[in-house]
Amino acid sequence: MPKQLFQPGTPKPPNSGRKKGTGNKATIAARVAERNADPADVLIDLYSDPKEDSGIRLRAAAEILQYIHPKKRSIEQRFVDGEGNDREWLDLASVRAYMQAIPDA
Repeated sequence: MPKQLFQPGTPKPPNSGRKKGTGNKATIAARVAERNADPADVLIDLYSDPKEDSGIRLRAAAEILQYIHPKKRSIEQRFVDGEGNDREWLDLASVRAYMQAIPDA
């Protein structure tokens, strides 16, 4: 059986638990509802509020980033050769080899 971290009846350690004034999901949802605001505006407010917990501010910054810069995705690369054949290249080496095999026009 694992050893208990705290014995029943002992007081909580100082500075344990949630800090006073830290917002929770209900507080944030109420803030959005009362302003009838865009979620991006609320995220910006959370990020710029120095009273907020640093973890909440960091998550807000990460969420704001999605509005500014789109997520990168892989893009399928295709090439149509001189005969009109649609070719799919899996690596850059095969593209280079094909391009070197083509005589200069």
